[in-house]
Amino acid sequence: MALPTTGPISLNDLKNEFGGTDPISLTDYYGSGGAPGSGTISLSDFYGLGGSFDALLFLVGGGGGGGLTHNDPDGGGGGGAGGAVYSAALAVSGGDTWNIVIGEGGAAGQVTSEPLSGGTTSISGSINVAASGGGYGGGKRRTGIGPDYDYRVYEPISGGGGYAQNAGGATRGSGGKGGDSLGPTAYGGGGGGFGVVLVQNGQDGLVNNGGAGGKGLSVSDIISSGSTVLGGGGGGGRGYDSITSDSLDGAPGGDGGGGAGQGNSSLGQPGLDGYGGGGGGSQANTGRWTNTGQVAGAGGRGSVIVRVPITVTASSTTGSPEIGTFTASDGVTQYKYYWWKAGNGTVTW
Repeated sequence: MALPTTGPISLNDLKNEFGGTDPISLTDYYGSGGAPGSGTISLSDFYGLGGSFDALLFLVGGGGGGGLTHNDPDGGGGGGAGGAVYSAALAVSGGDTWNIVIGEGGAAGQVTSEPLSGGTTSISGSINVAASGGGYGGGKRRTGIGPDYDYRVYEPISGGGGYAQNAGGATRGSGGKGGDSLGPTAYGGGGGGFGVVLVQNGQDGLVNNGGAGGKGLSVSDIISSGSTVLGGGGGGGRGYDSITSDSLDGAPGGDGGGGAGQGNSSLGQPGLDGYGGGGGGSQANTGRWTNTGQVAGAGGRGSVIVRVPITVTASSTTGSPEIGTFTASDGVTQYKYYWWKAGNGTVTW
């Protein structure tokens, strides 16, 4: 937390902000926080300055929307998880100001419209960093409404799972490829998990079940003691058996906020907001003449998490971040976290 910009400042305030051992003098703080490094120095030179601390920073982009197929036994592919940026020891100075943008989840595939990729999550200001959104899952949509229409197959991108014989999107943890249509039904591939060092690919769709979404990234001691998983891929959609017309359930989403895939005119489950999970794929037999009826799952909104030492308090925040404290898994170290997941905001340290 930075020193005040107006009013009285004492040597004790400088010691609390920058450290030091009594007895202290003003010259002990030459160069601290950007103050003069030599020569004449006064307490007013420290207005608005602050010490530095290490922060853990975690960004996740919005998850991609799940793909939908219409009037087709094959299931749509799950949306890919949002991308991630993770820094375990970022040096932050008191007085730094950040502008935070939270990537929205991608829209779900519908009867006559294709899904969308997730939005980018970013921090700008004294640092600049961004995590891109996850790609949408593959599917097949109608090109119009009314009795005269055609179909268009759309390919998955950026970790989205494939529909039928589509290959999965190549980036993020790769989405699973669609089923091979060797039986009465092919199933959508699961969406891929986080696109960082530790990733899990979505599973391929098979003839007898859809592909599960890839697992997200597990990070220890970030908002609570133990592990938290964010950014699971969406589950691949199942359809219906074109021979028996039996209803078939969807595949599960990846651990970390991925939505479950569904089928036989059931709603695909959305990715979890704040976790950047991909939306589940689905399949629709309804809405034959209109753009109504069942839809796939939308992607989950992304988020920004900043973990700081328990002694650090932000000077100001906007955007209603969740603020909490916890003791780490070592049973000793204490942390505070700020979690922006409801929308955009700012923070001044």
